[in-house]
Amino acid sequence: MLQQSVKPSKGFGASLLLALLLPYSILATGTAGILFLNYMKKPPHPLENIPESDDPGVNPKGSGRRVSYAPTPLPDHLRTRLGEPITVGDLTVTPERVEQRRLALYGYNINGLDRSDVLESGEALVLTLKVKNGSSNVAFAPNDPAFNRAFSGAVKVSPPPPPAKGKKQTTRPSSASVQAGTTGDVRPNTFLQIGEEKFAGPFNLSYLTVPTRQRLWLEGFEDDYTPLRPGQERLTAVATALNDQRVLKLSQSTTEKMLWRVMLRRGIVEYAGRDIRVCCVIGVEFTADQIKRSS
Repeated sequence: MLQQSVKPSKGFGASLLLALLLPYSILATGTAGILFLNYMKKPPHPLENIPESDDPGVNPKGSGRRVSYAPTPLPDHLRTRLGEPITVGDLTVTPERVEQRRLALYGYNINGLDRSDVLESGEALVLTLKVKNGSSNVAFAPNDPAFNRAFSGAVKVSPPPPPAKGKKQTTRPSSASVQAGTTGDVRPNTFLQIGEEKFAGPFNLSYLTVPTRQRLWLEGFEDDYTPLRPGQERLTAVATALNDQRVLKLSQSTTEKMLWRVMLRRGIVEYAGRDIRVCCVIGVEFTADQIKRSS
């Protein structure tokens, strides 16, 4: 008796292929998901998560630590160029321009900005940045003149005098007890790098040894101490030391890319059950022909 052969239907091969590939696709998708979650759980780079209390310029009384991240190499994801925004935490920064121009430094006393208290004036390189608070519920001031301090003029706080015998200690160090000196590693995290040379900012923190002088100001950016509310943006700036002929000449003659490292507050994070203000360091790359120079 002849047996009739049965041919497989046209959909049989496709069903078999699907049956073989389906477990593989599920496994691959699951593996990719796990890898993505592990990537998202990676701790941020140290330059993205600097506790503000570690900076001796902003917090001269100290957190018990004296930390400078100046020697830490800047990773690619924290670098940008003029006109290109970069976001770290709740902060978005857009470098606007680099100029060589005159500017002045002012003091601020109990009555506010004192334009008669001119600390210094002269020619400098100035990097202007647009900063935006992208948070939905946190206000913070991204920039602080103390970040833009000089390499010299670090500060230390003298301890209060010991209490009289039998009495409790009630006094704390005041601004009048801030003295010129050095406490640990106080190198600023904001500076311009040209080749192997580094050029820090114009603010010498010894300016704050005057008891009536509470803050320092960079001309044209008097709002730096005012917190940005969620969604707000404004211009801020950092500068090199005034009348530093070395940086002015080198910025004209170099053929290398320059890198301006800038420390800024980037929001608040929760740590050990409490909210702490944190900073980041970004890098702005530019070339000599991008610098606008006053005639």
